[in-house]
Amino acid sequence: MDNLYKEYKYKIFSKLNNDLIFGKFIEVDFFFVEINERKKRGSIGVDESKYLIKIINKSKELKKNLVIIMSSSGLNVSDGAKGLKFFAELLKTISEARNKIVLVSLLKSFCLGGASIIASLSRCVYFSKGLIFGLNGPKLLIDKKKLIDDYYSINKKIANLYQTEHRNTEFKKIKILKPKNDSKDTLIEENLILRKKMYFTKNLSKKINFENNLILFKSKNGITSKVLLDMSLLILDNPKKNGKISFDLDCSSQALTLKQEKKNLSVCFAHLIKAVQFLKIKFRNRIIYNINNNSGGALYVSFAAFADKVVGTKNLNIRVLPKEIEKKMIKEANESINYFEAKNIGLVNDK
Repeated sequence: MDNLYKEYKYKIFSKLNNDLIFGKFIEVDFFFVEINERKKRGSIGVDESKYLIKIINKSKELKKNLVIIMSSSGLNVSDGAKGLKFFAELLKTISEARNKIVLVSLLKSFCLGGASIIASLSRCVYFSKGLIFGLNGPKLLIDKKKLIDDYYSINKKIANLYQTEHRNTEFKKIKILKPKNDSKDTLIEENLILRKKMYFTKNLSKKINFENNLILFKSKNGITSKVLLDMSLLILDNPKKNGKISFDLDCSSQALTLKQEKKNLSVCFAHLIKAVQFLKIKFRNRIIYNINNNSGGALYVSFAAFADKVVGTKNLNIRVLPKEIEKKMIKEANESINYFEAKNIGLVNDK
C-alpha cells in the first residue's frame, strides 16, 4: 500500500504472488483488493481474473462492500484467448454483484483496456491527479516519443463517471453508500446524459437493424460509443417478460479513427452491460451473442459478460488486439483465434 492509502488502517487477508492484495479497511468497513502495478503493469490475466472473481463473490456472500484499487493496463495480452474467457467471467461477476454490494474504484496512475470497463461498472470512482484512462492498453497509447494524453486524461471528464480527485475526506464518504438497484428509468436517464455529454443526437443509427428482438450490426470500422448507446435504448424501450434478445454482430471492438471514442467507449460498454443485466434480472430475458465472422477483444468480453450463450460462425475470427495496431505498435505476434480454437477454449458454443 503506497502513500495514497497509508492514512487508512487496514488488515491484509491474502495475496496472489504480491500482484493482488486482498484485505479490509477498518475505518470505512470495506473489503479492498489492490492490483499491483509493479509487475506486468497491473495486467489482469487468467490467475488474476480467477482471484478477483473469488473476492467479489466472497464480498457478495458476506454482504461486504468492496473497494478496487488499481493501476492496471487491463487484460494481459500474453494470456490470449484464455485471458478473454476469464476476463469476460470477471466482468459478468462484477455486473451481477453491483446491485447487491457497493463497488468503488480507486484509480492510481493509469486505468486502461478492460480495467477501464471495471471502473465504469463501479458505483463511484476516485482517482489520483494526472490519471490516464482509456479503453486502449498501454502499448497502444505510448508511441516512441510521448504518451498520447491529450484525449485520455481523466481531467477532461469521462462521461457520467461520478469521479472525484482523491482526498481523505472524500474517500471517507463511501461508508454511507448503499447498494443502488438499476431500473429502466435510471438507465434511460443515464443513456440520455451520456448522449448529451458526448454531443450525440437522439436519432438511432441506421446501421442497426432491430426486429423481433434481434439486433443486427455490421461495420468494418468497429463499434462506436453511439452504437452501444443506441443498442441500450432499443432494448430498454419495450422490454418483455421471459423474452429472448439476440445480438448478431460482425465488427471490431472500437472505431480507432474517432478520438472521442477512445476515451468514452469503455463507459458505453459498461452502460450496455448494466442495461442487459437489468433485463435479465427484472424481465428474465435470455441473451444470445452471435459472432458473425469478426469480434475484437473488448467487444467479446463485454458482450460475453451478459450473454447466456455465445455462438460463432465457422469462419470466426477473434482478435485480442486490433490488427491495425498490431502492425504499427506491437512487435510480438498476436494471431487471431478461429472457430475451433474458440470452441475448444470455451469462448463460443454451437448453435
